[in-house]
Amino acid sequence: MSVAEEIMGQRKMDQTQKQDDITLAALEIVIDGVASSNASVRARQAGAYIAGLIMADMKGQLDAKKQAAILSIVEMAAEIEGSDCFRY
Repeated sequence: MSVAEEIMGQRKMDQTQKQDDITLAALEIVIDGVASSNASVRARQAGAYIAGLIMADMKGQLDAKKQAAILSIVEMAAEIEGSDCFRY
């Protein structure tokens, strides 16, 4: 492997890590918003929807088990105030 190839490989790994960090931060924001005591039922439903969009944007980077865990966390956050956002 040439030095140029090695550098390009490292840059790609760095970009992937940055994207993963941004994605996790976005999910954290959604969870915080859903768990907020001021969040309405509609806002909690929107949070669940946004979490789904974020995960879909990850283009298959998450396996089904991790996706289920993330959705479970969002659901638990929504239930803090007894929300029914996952029970349409």
